Amino acid sequence: MKKSVFFSLIMCLILASCNSNKKQEAESMSHLPLNERINRIFAENKEEKIQFDLKFAKEIKDLYTLNGFQSLWIENDSLTLSGKKLLQLLDSSYYHGLPPNLYPINQLKNEKDPLQIELGISESLFRLLKHIQFGILDSAKTSFNWNTYDQSDAYVQWIHQTYKDSNFINRIDEFHPQNFQYQYLLKAWRIYLSKTDLDTSTFFVPGIKKDSTKSYEIARSILVHKKYLDSIQSDDNEVFLKALEKYQEDHILKGDHVIGSNTAKALEKSEWDKFKQLVISLEKYKWKQKLPQKYFRVNIGEQKLRLIDSNRFVREHRIIVGHYDTQTPELESKLKRMVLFPYWNVPHSISSKELIYGARRDTAYWRKNGYKVFRGKTEIDPSTVNWRKYDKNKFPFRIRQEPGPKNSLGLIKFLFPNKYSVYLHDTPTKWLFRTKMRYYSHGCMRLEDPKGLAHYLIATDPKNRFIADSLEVELEKAERQSISLRKPIPIYVEYITVGADSTGNIYFHLDHYGRDEKYIESIFGY
Repeated sequence: MKKSVFFSLIMCLILASCNSNKKQEAESMSHLPLNERINRIFAENKEEKIQFDLKFAKEIKDLYTLNGFQSLWIENDSLTLSGKKLLQLLDSSYYHGLPPNLYPINQLKNEKDPLQIELGISESLFRLLKHIQFGILDSAKTSFNWNTYDQSDAYVQWIHQTYKDSNFINRIDEFHPQNFQYQYLLKAWRIYLSKTDLDTSTFFVPGIKKDSTKSYEIARSILVHKKYLDSIQSDDNEVFLKALEKYQEDHILKGDHVIGSNTAKALEKSEWDKFKQLVISLEKYKWKQKLPQKYFRVNIGEQKLRLIDSNRFVREHRIIVGHYDTQTPELESKLKRMVLFPYWNVPHSISSKELIYGARRDTAYWRKNGYKVFRGKTEIDPSTVNWRKYDKNKFPFRIRQEPGPKNSLGLIKFLFPNKYSVYLHDTPTKWLFRTKMRYYSHGCMRLEDPKGLAHYLIATDPKNRFIADSLEVELEKAERQSISLRKPIPIYVEYITVGADSTGNIYFHLDHYGRDEKYIESIFGY
């Protein structure tokens, strides 16, 4: 009995809810002229059912109010010229480095109701402008964001003033960030897009150690598919190897014709996967809208440091960045000083996990490599310690490497305050700069030609007490000393995996740390 009463009560609540929803659902007015329906919605506040979420409802109302509640994109039951061009642009938004699925008009392919089409185009245009100018995601939350930048009123005015302009579509490019590196990448992407189909074909390339014949056979077919190799010439081994070398170089890999694990990963990636990678790279440039005149930009993904002044590169250095297990962090700071002949206070994680093995094998290990061992503040003789008694869980020592040519930091280090305690420094293992994939460090960045950078910084730092020409003299003294910059230089350490040069060449780096994945999932849903 109780169950029956309870069931009846639940059914009543459900029916009441359904009736309530029916009342709230607006009656279709599809039989009315489009402008009359626009007027009813925005002037009379009458509801009509819209098939998509109006993220920019206020701005759309302001736009149509400004336009006298007249349609912008449809006239006499047909799309205007601007409407047709805009519909085409939104359908191919990848030209702007943006996925078409973000725009509701692209989900209304078979829609016949002119109101849905009209408002679908307007909503999509507002989204497009915001995505172009500021990006899709909130970089702090890695989620969709619509309100970080209050530019919507400006979009209303701009659309109202230009939507009838014959150059309306081309003027949308004005909203792209003007940072020159962003512009290089956008230009190179459009060139690449003109030669490439954004297909989703993926491949599997077996390792050459497992089946080298099959590996090269599949690589050959992939290069034909990706238009690096003409099918007619695909059997010519010399032509094939040249195409493979070009593909390796475009993906910042050693052009050695060997299908190693990194080359296999690059070959397996679909063009749509590259597009997703490109979207994230453009997105990250949009997160830094205001940049100073002079700054360092370090790209971990490219393993390069660049000094930029007045929208041009004034210096470029290869760097070595953190191994996958000891990744270099992304950060913002200011480079404030450099130290000649630095000490290296070895982090506990390195001394207790790595250096201790050398000490176990050779009692003279510490002395040979210029290390001093401390227990608390007291220096001890390492030869008196039984190092086999200690490991990462029991290591009460502090290790310091003395300045000199064997020091892991080399002769110069560059300091910028940050919570990760990372910095730029010289290195004695300079041969590593000749490799393409330079992920070898414990998190700090090893710098190629640190003397050249130090010389430049001193020479261009206003009224510095050091003279650039005296740097070599100071280094010959082999004494530890600190040189502060009177004008610190901002430094941005970033992780961007697609780059381009001024000539329109585009380069796809492997996402070695896998950091692009969370952004791709947020935007594409997979």
